[in-house]
Amino acid sequence: MPCRVVKIGDTFAIVKFAPEKRRRCSVCGDLTTVVLCDFVLEGQALLFGEPGAKSRTCDAPLCKRCAIHIPPDTDFCPDHRPRPCQHEDRGASSE
Repeated sequence: MPCRVVKIGDTFAIVKFAPEKRRRCSVCGDLTTVVLCDFVLEGQALLFGEPGAKSRTCDAPLCKRCAIHIPPDTDFCPDHRPRPCQHEDRGASSE
């Protein structure tokens, strides 16, 4: 646990910091969580970059192995992974 010596007047005090709370990966349970899911649940700040707009994201903790990374800095949990578009090709002719 990290600590630091702080001078208070003519005396010194040792200040201990609480250990950082480690979060388990929401998929596999690994303790090496490195990212949170960026899927937007409410709001549109992350979609349109509106300054000051409020949004809420999934924030499921994920390890590198379970995160679905979209460069440069977006990550999704398996429940919110991007899916390919399922639209018809309107330019194709069916003659």
